[in-house]
Amino acid sequence: MKRGLSEIMCPILFHLPAWPLLILAGVTAGIWIAEGFKEKGWRLVSASAIGAVLALLLGARAGWLSKQLPIQGYGTLILCGFLLGVWMARRRSMQIGVAPKHCTDIGLWGVLGGLTGARLLHIFNNWSHFNPFGEPGMEGLMRMFAIWEGGLAFFGTFIGGPLAAVIYCRWHKLPVIPFLDMAAPSLIAGQCLGRLGCMMRGCCFGRVFDGSPAIRFPEGAEAYNDHLYRGVIQHGAEYSLPVIPVQLYASFGAALIAAFLYAYWPRRRFDGQVFGLLVIMVSLTRFLEEFLRADDVAAFPSISQTLTISQWTVIFLFCVGAAWLAFFYRKGTLYQPPKPA
Repeated sequence: MKRGLSEIMCPILFHLPAWPLLILAGVTAGIWIAEGFKEKGWRLVSASAIGAVLALLLGARAGWLSKQLPIQGYGTLILCGFLLGVWMARRRSMQIGVAPKHCTDIGLWGVLGGLTGARLLHIFNNWSHFNPFGEPGMEGLMRMFAIWEGGLAFFGTFIGGPLAAVIYCRWHKLPVIPFLDMAAPSLIAGQCLGRLGCMMRGCCFGRVFDGSPAIRFPEGAEAYNDHLYRGVIQHGAEYSLPVIPVQLYASFGAALIAAFLYAYWPRRRFDGQVFGLLVIMVSLTRFLEEFLRADDVAAFPSISQTLTISQWTVIFLFCVGAAWLAFFYRKGTLYQPPKPA
């Protein structure tokens, strides 16, 4: 059987010494703190230098300087998605009177909120793998924090990220709804690259498919382990069965949504329109995507024998998006930033 697309899976891109990453983390923390105190010039440079030195000292004390860290394709593309989203938002933030610095800060807090929400939802959906009071025990408890192993539910990101952004906007007295509209394309653009990361890791895989195009994953991928668990392949098999490359379809769909919303934002008619369209469009594409994915267990078999928990979730989100659009359409307001004095 041909290998097809399986060669593109690359869980680990390369290994990197820990000390450059420590320096980068220290410089980033120093600049972030200095900007928080509105420092500029040599003080900003000094803060970044101090941050780098402190990070190296802490790393040396922990014994990290000599370690080699695996740079994973999944995490790298998640990071690239974050940087792309921040860049897109910073380009337009001044049009709603928001300093580009806030886009970076909201992006960082949004990542924390999104990761937290995504991880919590994944743990909830797969409680049997994490239950510290059951068979997994303390290992399951520790596994809850191992996000580098994958296991992030998109809907958790979709809730936790915007919620963190709303809290930040309220705290800094920024226009919440106009900012959500402006940042909506950034959120789904990051998802576009994130789905490519899923492809490289072998998670969020599709149904078994004998046609073309199809993809097979090597040993260690989630698709391979799932097929091994189900007994459809044997130990020692080189690849999983061929499956639908649903990650590529999801990435392409997210790219189309991001491009449309980014182009439509200057033409919006009222505040809340772009974010509402994002919710509706993501709900529709994810509903269709679920028919191609392997997690096909019916959530409420007494009601439907086919609809999964994700499909029921997006039905709810679609209704929320429709109600959101109706509410803000009736308000009919379009935010205009105050003119500088």
